[in-house]
Amino acid sequence: MLLKALLAKSRHYHPSYRGGLCNHCPMTLVALDRMGATPKRIESFALDYLKRMEPAPLPGDAINAENWRARLGEEGAYADYLGFFRREVGRLSARATLRVYLPELAPGLGAAAFHPVIRTAFGVITEDSEEIIVGLAYWASRYLRLPERDDMPVELPFRPTDDPLQILKTTRTWPGLDFEPDDDALIDREMARAADPTLFPLLAAALQIDE
Repeated sequence: MLLKALLAKSRHYHPSYRGGLCNHCPMTLVALDRMGATPKRIESFALDYLKRMEPAPLPGDAINAENWRARLGEEGAYADYLGFFRREVGRLSARATLRVYLPELAPGLGAAAFHPVIRTAFGVITEDSEEIIVGLAYWASRYLRLPERDDMPVELPFRPTDDPLQILKTTRTWPGLDFEPDDDALIDREMARAADPTLFPLLAAALQIDE
């Protein structure tokens, strides 16, 4: 099957490139296939897109079930997470591996601006265990947990509302949340900066959510 073959080819390349940008090729291939694109169109897209990507590393073996949490969020650990999740899928099956590790990865789903969880989901959609492995390894190596506060003040600096637009309007003028361009412009790093532990939980608490 062409899609399976092209997804396998795309795994010869790293899930990110140029210092952290996401390789969208696998997800786009699945979308093109689901939308009825011709085989020629799908193959043409893949071959053109992958010219810009960087080679994937060989799976490593430095991460195991005992130490896998210690390197969460370490971009350089991708190869070792790739080896770890490949071994886990071989031991448990892809579905069982998801059941074991998703609860602990979920708090860090902000990783790489949600792209790892998207790639994992596309692996589930296509029932492709190798795509799931890549998605989980990508997720673990870019794990991003936004801060929480245990000492929430009695009175919030924002008026509680059930309208998220009102909160967004408040944040536009709040000191410290002004946009400041940086060298890489990766959105997950902007997310981490905006999610200041002194402010972000207060913003979230001000949003009233009913059933």
